[in-house]
Amino acid sequence: MPPRAHWTVGDFCDELERELARFVGVTEGADPETDVATCPGWRLADLLDHVGSTHRWCTEMVRRLTPERVR
Repeated sequence: MPPRAHWTVGDFCDELERELARFVGVTEGADPETDVATCPGWRLADLLDHVGSTHRWCTEMVRRLTPERVR
C-alpha cells in the first residue's frame, strides 16, 4: 500500500474495513460492563455506542454527499 498521503478513497475504505473487523474481533462477546482502560469512566457499552453512532453519522454524511455537518 502506498504512503497514506497517496491513498485513494478505496484504500481508506479498505483500511476502515480492516479496522472495523479488528474492533469487532476484540469486542465480540465481551462483557459490556468492562471498563475501557484508555477511556477512564467508560464501559465497553459506552465505547460501542460511541463508535456505532460515529459510523452512522459518517454514513449519513456520505449518503447525503454534503460538506455540511449533519445533526
